[in-house]
Amino acid sequence: MQEREPKLIPELLVRDIQSSLSFWRGLIGFKVIYERPEERFACINLDGARLLLEERQENVRQWVPTELVPPLGRGINLQIEVRTLEPIIQKLSEAAWPLFMAPEVK
Repeated sequence: MQEREPKLIPELLVRDIQSSLSFWRGLIGFKVIYERPEERFACINLDGARLLLEERQENVRQWVPTELVPPLGRGINLQIEVRTLEPIIQKLSEAAWPLFMAPEVK
């Protein structure tokens, strides 16, 4: 069965594409679908959940309507459905990755 294309794919501006890929691939388990290294861009997927990651660069055409102040991504929540959460939580714990809030099912 062919996987359906998502109808919405969020694009996140990041400070460092390699660090972001280390997090999303290494700790969370996403796979790179395609990337454009020369543009510091990647499309990643986990069980049908997709994200676009693009490194913030000066003098490059990007959607930046106001000054970006760390931490980036404030005010956004992403709900990602995964087959099993425990391995992800374990990897984050082993990496001493701080969670702002514990995962929950609602």
